[in-house]
Amino acid sequence: MTFYNTDQADQVATEFFDYYYHDRGKVKWDGYFLSEHQAALKKHKADATKGLVNEDF
Repeated sequence: MTFYNTDQADQVATEFFDYYYHDRGKVKWDGYFLSEHQAALKKHKADATKGLVNEDF
């Protein structure tokens, strides 16, 4: 294991994010968000048909 002082750690982190890390951005969250949103809508609809929810959702 390598331990760095603050300046070395900043340099290693900067190099990593500049040259090696590829951020996929929002793409990696789209499926998760949509499935959670769909599940919430289905639950709300089921509760509404049972009269358990106010329709001002």
